[in-house]
Amino acid sequence: MLNTITIWRPFKSVKKSVQSLSPEDLAEAKFNTAQVILCFMVKLNTIKENIPDVVKNNYNIQYYWNGGKPYLYDLIWYYTYCRRKWTKDGGDPIDFLKEYYKVIYNCPFWDNKSKWTSSMSNMHAFKLMELNHFWYQRFFVSGDKAWRYLQLFDNTMYIDGKLRRIKDEEVKSLTFCNR
Repeated sequence: MLNTITIWRPFKSVKKSVQSLSPEDLAEAKFNTAQVILCFMVKLNTIKENIPDVVKNNYNIQYYWNGGKPYLYDLIWYYTYCRRKWTKDGGDPIDFLKEYYKVIYNCPFWDNKSKWTSSMSNMHAFKLMELNHFWYQRFFVSGDKAWRYLQLFDNTMYIDGKLRRIKDEEVKSLTFCNR
């Protein structure tokens, strides 16, 4: 887990992204997504709450802010899937947004969908693999030999035991075989 707010989207599908999260990342994702949604409601002057500066100024959520027209649709579904999975797996059923749903659904941007791309998903998948290779290999690595021996550590790639440094633009072009 990181010391910043990140909404992990290793797949274009919000549901598939949430289903792939480790239990630690799922708990963090549920809380972080609620914080981001509340932050956006405060920025849009629809609710009055105290939001921590770490949420207001976080560069990882600026994508979802979309210049003042937030992608709430994706965030609401992400939060909903996180909450459902968390509760199904035995977690506390607390709903951080319970008292705000009416306000959220009356917001003019509640159905604003993002244009999440495969290259954005790949960057998240690579970072998750780096953070917890054991958990995430089941979602991002298949039986194909080229991928079975792929490991990424700070843009260093090992394929069949041979070390090769890759450029940032190459990382964007790599895809996982189970997409």
